[in-house]
Amino acid sequence: MNATTNFLKAAAAALLIMTSNPCLALISIRNLPEIEAEKMGLTIKRRLNGDAGEWVRLEFLKQGSLKNLAYVEFHLKDAHGKQLLSAKLPIEPVDPNQPDGIQSVQFSALPSQLESCSFFIVISDSPRGHIGYLLNIKDYLNRKNLNK
Repeated sequence: MNATTNFLKAAAAALLIMTSNPCLALISIRNLPEIEAEKMGLTIKRRLNGDAGEWVRLEFLKQGSLKNLAYVEFHLKDAHGKQLLSAKLPIEPVDPNQPDGIQSVQFSALPSQLESCSFFIVISDSPRGHIGYLLNIKDYLNRKNLNK
């Protein structure tokens, strides 16, 4: 091989290394029990939404373990646990009467579908890894803080 070929190979390798963007981030996922959710400052509320069923709202402060909250998704699964729908929810104060600093996400569903719904919270814990918490609404349906 001549010097020009070696130089071109080295330049191509350097360019590949400098411009590559590794997308190797992992999300460690686990269900979030009620007690842990309360300790993290997560509150789930619900209210009637006319013919559209019920609003289900997740409220929180972005502090403590939620300081690095990356995003929240809504998930809907079928009777066999297969995911039918996933949608990223905008994080914002949903209710103008909420106290300052409270952030929230919400969705609306028919009462018969609530057991198949969940919030999926993703928190960045390192540049290449995240923790995902699954809050299955069925686990929170009988909680006293779910107000209609």
